[in-house]
Amino acid sequence: MFITKESHRDVSATMQPLKPTLLGLLQALIFLSVSWLVSKPSRSQNLNLEPIIQPQTEDGVTVLGQPCENPYVVAIPSSNPQILEKVQQYAPSAFLTNSPLGLYIQAGSFSDRAPAEILSLTLRQYNLDARVAYLPVPCNL
Repeated sequence: MFITKESHRDVSATMQPLKPTLLGLLQALIFLSVSWLVSKPSRSQNLNLEPIIQPQTEDGVTVLGQPCENPYVVAIPSSNPQILEKVQQYAPSAFLTNSPLGLYIQAGSFSDRAPAEILSLTLRQYNLDARVAYLPVPCNL
């Protein structure tokens, strides 16, 4: 089949503008976030870039929970070990913890809401009931 000017006009007339989808918006948001996090100087200096979601350490000691600088927590209300394993496929530092409302899986904690929402949306894409909670913890000065 050959495309002629007439058939091209017919196809162009019937084409609809693309509607944004949640997945497309999520991919764009992740791309923009990663582009922002990996700055040009670090690329040009060939620095070893590690994944964003890592357990926080202080002097070689892993800090579990939520440091005071990271009030945005991605939580999955569950104590199921199989769900924890599934969450750890996407957020390796996820762990089971407790609150006054019960046990939950903490997939990550962040200083800003945007990366927490990205992780939450990513986990929801895999049928995990992820939510972002704002849990400010006072810093000990």
